[in-house]
Amino acid sequence: MHCPGCGHENREGARFCAGCGADLMRRCPSCGAEAPEASRFCDACGKPLTAAATAPAPIAPATDTSERRQLTVLFCDLVGSTELAARLDPEDWQEVLRTYQTRAGEVIARHGGHVASPTGRGNAPKKS
Repeated sequence: MHCPGCGHENREGARFCAGCGADLMRRCPSCGAEAPEASRFCDACGKPLTAAATAPAPIAPATDTSERRQLTVLFCDLVGSTELAARLDPEDWQEVLRTYQTRAGEVIARHGGHVASPTGRGNAPKKS
């Protein structure tokens, strides 16, 4: 029996290597029975003794496509919009608001930004 550590040829049935003193017997990971180093399967339970055979198959790493990004949040306001919306016809107010949002979006895009969700008062207040 060859020693896995130093390669020394040992007599059959030896428990320790005569060349380096290493333990030539190993234990079955399934049942704990002693098994010679050269054995591939346990003679007590039949389970594989090799580390490759007993180790679970490697799990492929998750393909994480997320990334950390810097985020800048911009708040910009149409000053006097409440008063303006109260004075204008609802269709005219919508046109003013749409033009404002379009122009603001163009400036933001020119600087590499993106308007995720324009919010605010999109409707004129109800006139009584």
